[in-house]
Amino acid sequence: MTGTNKHLTYEDRLQLLSFVSKNYSMRKIGTILGKAPSSISRELKLNRYRKHRFNESDGLCIHARTCPSIKRGCSQTCSLYRIDVCTRLTHAPWICLGCSSYVSCHKSKLLYDPKKAQLRYEKLLRTTRLGPYLSKDGLDYINSTLETYLKDHRQPIPHILQHTQLGISSSTFYRYVENHILSIKAIDCLRKVRYTPRKKEKSPSNSSIQAIRKGRTYADFLAYCKKYPHAPIAECDSVIGTQGSPVLFTILLRKSNFMLAFKRESNDCQSVLDHWKWLQEKLSLVEFINLFHIALCDRGSEFSKPNDMETLLKSKTVKAHVFYCNPQCPQQKGKLEKNHEYIRMFVPKGKSFKNLSQAQINHMMNHINSVKRDSLGGKSPFEVLSKSQKRALKKLGYNEISPDKVILSSSLFKK
Repeated sequence: MTGTNKHLTYEDRLQLLSFVSKNYSMRKIGTILGKAPSSISRELKLNRYRKHRFNESDGLCIHARTCPSIKRGCSQTCSLYRIDVCTRLTHAPWICLGCSSYVSCHKSKLLYDPKKAQLRYEKLLRTTRLGPYLSKDGLDYINSTLETYLKDHRQPIPHILQHTQLGISSSTFYRYVENHILSIKAIDCLRKVRYTPRKKEKSPSNSSIQAIRKGRTYADFLAYCKKYPHAPIAECDSVIGTQGSPVLFTILLRKSNFMLAFKRESNDCQSVLDHWKWLQEKLSLVEFINLFHIALCDRGSEFSKPNDMETLLKSKTVKAHVFYCNPQCPQQKGKLEKNHEYIRMFVPKGKSFKNLSQAQINHMMNHINSVKRDSLGGKSPFEVLSKSQKRALKKLGYNEISPDKVILSSSLFKK
């Protein structure tokens, strides 16, 4: 028995020939060698070869005993020629060895040679590892398509592979890049996100919890979600440009990864409340609750008035619910933190949002929300939204972009 080795070795093939000559079944041989019976049968069928009886023909004709004009080479001239195939060769064991009539049989024989089979296996193993299993035309098409969307539009790889249907995975693409099979270099790919090590959560003592955050801690958030598992969750945060310049108020709908962004002239509490109230005015009560029922914020001073955020203008009974992450635990709203990377493709860290209008920001977010993602099963955030959510977000100026027209760079603002 060969243990955990998946491939047959030369010793296995020698034993296989010996067992077949003793007329062992495929199942019995497989048990001895530690292989599946189908693998043993396939090995014999694929690596058998014909031993010719005549130079001119493949074997004896089925009419050989009754034909008065049989002669050498009749397979090339006679229209009635039909090769006489033994029924032993139409199923396992596929070869003549082990047949009781092997010596006296005059039919063309099929044999198995362990040495020839091993050489064929080694050659196949080398050729399949030489490069991609694609023609030159196929590689050229993949290369040109990736260059268009990766270099010109700066689209991420999962998005490109989903909407172009190139037939390769992300790992295959990166392997092609590493092996220099494509003209695309590693520097052309979007940079990888680096994460800081997560810190263990510490349960804050009751004395350290500010009065305004009582009942709104991350533990309270988890308890509320357990009680209302289908309540929509929105993660809220701020994206800073340069010091003293405008900032973005970002909201991410956790289920769909759909992100909204609003320009604020300063990073204060009133600017957040102004945009929060604007959302309440633009949407109906049902639409607002269907999007922002739960708001999970960090402990920044811009979110220091939860009572005002929870009170809806159109209702005195229904309200939203605001909760806060634990101190120094950005992973508790990790989806939003990760999605901020898309914004940095347009406006890198250290650059200001001053020259961007809200219309340009909305256009930027439309492109970001149209990117197909592996985490969403190959769909974009727009495609994951429900019909009612799409109608509500359309009121706010959000519209889906065609996959082949998605651009993730500052060149979008120049058009």
